[in-house]
Amino acid sequence: TLAKVTMEPESTVALTLKFLGEPLVALGIAVLAATVCLGWANGLSRDHVGGTLRKSLAPIAVLLLTIGAGGGLKQTLLDAGVSQTISKVAEGAQMPYLLLAWLIAVAL
Repeated sequence: TLAKVTMEPESTVALTLKFLGEPLVALGIAVLAATVCLGWANGLSRDHVGGTLRKSLAPIAVLLLTIGAGGGLKQTLLDAGVSQTISKVAEGAQMPYLLLAWLIAVAL
């Protein structure tokens, strides 16, 4: 945000900061920094650090796939206009929110 206020939007520094601020890039840099600072700097071998990283991916794989599928479904519903229809139906429904949410989930 400071770069947006103080720099020209198309300057090299602003574009570089924008790139580094993208979520995937920032998370990738954080993983690399953690690997260096917590792994190799503490004397752990490359194989040990790599094995730890590989073992840590298996438990979260299903979670990552579920979140990705949910994001894809959301965008599909928005693009198809289904979300607008659900919104209009929900506005006129005279029922508890929990029941309404359950019925919408069943319908989808």
